[in-house]
Amino acid sequence: MLFSSTELSGQTVVDPFLRFSGIDRWQGLTYSRSNNYVGYSFTEWQTVDSVLFDSIMFYQRGNSFHGFQASTNKYYLLENGVKKLYLDFSVPTGSTFTGVIGGGVPVVVSGSENIRYFNAHYGFWPRTEQELTYTKNLGVTKDYIYMVQSSNWGEYTTTLLSQLWLSLNGDTLYVDHGYTPYLSFNPIVSPSVTYSNHFEYSAGHTLNYFMYQYATTFNFNDSMFSSIIIQMDWIQPTLIVEVKVTLVSVHLILTSIAP
Repeated sequence: MLFSSTELSGQTVVDPFLRFSGIDRWQGLTYSRSNNYVGYSFTEWQTVDSVLFDSIMFYQRGNSFHGFQASTNKYYLLENGVKKLYLDFSVPTGSTFTGVIGGGVPVVVSGSENIRYFNAHYGFWPRTEQELTYTKNLGVTKDYIYMVQSSNWGEYTTTLLSQLWLSLNGDTLYVDHGYTPYLSFNPIVSPSVTYSNHFEYSAGHTLNYFMYQYATTFNFNDSMFSSIIIQMDWIQPTLIVEVKVTLVSVHLILTSIAP
């Protein structure tokens, strides 16, 4: 005898909350404050390798391996060849589970179908409270940690800045951080009256401008490329141009003109 029931199907079909992939990349800002400090720091990770273990694909981020089992809606860490439960998206809100957080303390799950909050209290010296916020089909959007040790305390809130990932249906998605690079300069006078030309330029990023007040060595820019076009008003068989590029200037020198 065959049974067909939407109620029974709804109990057995798992709706995955997350998906990990080899293109995953995440960037965030951490706001820190304590008894005597307030500031921001930048954090990022990206997938650099992967390994299949116990029928779960684990993706390496830094020194840790992360895997998500869609059939059970569970998030695992792979540590020294041992699969350990990190987060459980299968338990209903208001319930608890135990995993690696806090060394196995109960983690309280709350939220809704699309947003889950995981809250845990652990430790004694210091006493720690941690809350993780995950959005469906996106991932972690907030990591909050509060620590107290005697009269000392510290609060650290890391929030999503930008992200590249594969959605549950396989689309490549990107969250833009909203900050932009910029370049300003004074061009060379044209036509030039000298064989040696020099002009200053300024390359930066609006995220640098925000972070400099907390971390003066922070630089979000990766690379800068320039194209220089020189047009001569006479026919010259051989022309050698030396280009010197520094972080703040470009120097063009016409070093040789052959007859």
